[in-house]
Amino acid sequence: MAAEPVPVIPLEYEHHDDTAARSRLGQVAQWLLILAWAACAGTWAALVLIDTECVVVGGPIIALLGIAMAVTGFRAGRPGYAWLGLVHVAVCVLFVALVNALTWSPREAHLPFAVMGAVHVIATGLASAWLFLRRRHRPIEARI
Repeated sequence: MAAEPVPVIPLEYEHHDDTAARSRLGQVAQWLLILAWAACAGTWAALVLIDTECVVVGGPIIALLGIAMAVTGFRAGRPGYAWLGLVHVAVCVLFVALVNALTWSPREAHLPFAVMGAVHVIATGLASAWLFLRRRHRPIEARI
């Protein structure tokens, strides 16, 4: 005599909605956007006003903020923030590569770093403002 199968109650798992988590990550990305640009502007100002070797402190800070911005931007569904974070990392890598490849002393690196730094601060400032303002003026339903 074969036993009849026992009826099983179907389990319905709760649908996981990650919009709240993405929204929080988006807020973190916005703060990182502001902090990364402020670090760039501060490092450039220190480079111009104090000494070329200030980039030894500012560069790693910019790179770490850029990495955090890239990861947070991709996870929050904000690719513009992520790519801008990668640009911050790339400029740090470029500066290190130029110093090593061209064997620049701090004195030799001062003018190129000041010019490239100014271009970077202006370009990323414009991009940061555009991303920040674009996000602020989009309707709520378009943000989800």
